[in-house]
Amino acid sequence: MAKLKKGILSTPAEGKIGNLVVYTMNGNTYIRTRPSQYKDKKSTAQLQQRRRFDLVLRFLKPFKDLIRIGFANDAIGRTAFQAAQSYHLKHAINNDDSSICLDYSKTLLCKGAVPLPQVIDVYQKEDRILIKWENSSSYQNNRDALIVAAYKDGLADFQLTGIIRSKQEFEWKTPLATKKDIHFWLAFRSYKEDDVSDSLYFKI
Repeated sequence: MAKLKKGILSTPAEGKIGNLVVYTMNGNTYIRTRPSQYKDKKSTAQLQQRRRFDLVLRFLKPFKDLIRIGFANDAIGRTAFQAAQSYHLKHAINNDDSSICLDYSKTLLCKGAVPLPQVIDVYQKEDRILIKWENSSSYQNNRDALIVAAYKDGLADFQLTGIIRSKQEFEWKTPLATKKDIHFWLAFRSYKEDDVSDSLYFKI
């Protein structure tokens, strides 16, 4: 790129001459050559990876505040959101020759070592989602708190309920409860708030 003190014929200049581009910026006139071809052409593999990334980003973004809690223990040298992105790119994308899609059954909104109850039932009840569970007799931390989340057609909702494990049931009134075939997750956060369980997925 070259800089001219004055435009051609001493007037501001811009336009194309062969493979040269002349333009004026901030009162100065510049000449540069046009590239013979653009370097940003993506290979098929690069385009597919971009689609995977965009798919995961669209899913996780509405849950970003929950992800900060749910993937906090994986945020070593990176953010919790980056940890969640990495997990889903590796484990939750189904990719074949015809399509790239998210496998919701493999998604996680929380990832940790807190045990889940042995028996869990989830179903819709009018405008609510009813969750019931049975605790393991060998697990004593009944003050762990329930986390719930739902997703449908780009709409997301979640709640740190404050309902402790010993209650064994919770009715969640969410706008998504009136929809059909919603994606639902639950998890438990330790009473010390230093760990979570893996989230458990349901389609209801």
